[in-house]
Amino acid sequence: MKVLVNQPISRDIVLVVSFSVALIIGSQVTIPFYPVPFTLQTLVLTLAVLYNSHIALKSVFLYMLLGVLGLPVFANWSNAAIAFCSPSVGYIVGMLVASAIISKIHIQNIMMKLVVLNTTVFGCGLLPLAYMMGVNDALHAGLIIFIIPEIIKTTIAYVIYNYIK
Repeated sequence: MKVLVNQPISRDIVLVVSFSVALIIGSQVTIPFYPVPFTLQTLVLTLAVLYNSHIALKSVFLYMLLGVLGLPVFANWSNAAIAFCSPSVGYIVGMLVASAIISKIHIQNIMMKLVVLNTTVFGCGLLPLAYMMGVNDALHAGLIIFIIPEIIKTTIAYVIYNYIK
């Protein structure tokens, strides 16, 4: 007896798992900044959102779920118990919020996707930082020093997306 597998569903599962694994790997590529490290997570997230925002949302959800279940998937091989008590918590949550917004309101324009993605991730990331260190220090430590690297990562993700689409 031959088992038939719905190809689009199995392809989606492979993509969700693949982007989740890429998020895990991207979170381990770190340059230690204080208080939030520089990672490649947003590069992976940008690529996933550009490719398919619904897949991106599911991938981030799976990534976060693995961390909540205790697996060391976040930066520096931390799990949710550590990462969610760190200054990075807002950025982690921001990845889920940004992918949900883009997915749910069906943003089609690539530039708008990039704007919503980055402003949401950084906006969510800055909230806990501003509480912990004040607004001015949070803006410097959690946004300004990341602007140039984020432009570079976004550009790389866009180039990769155009190559694979």
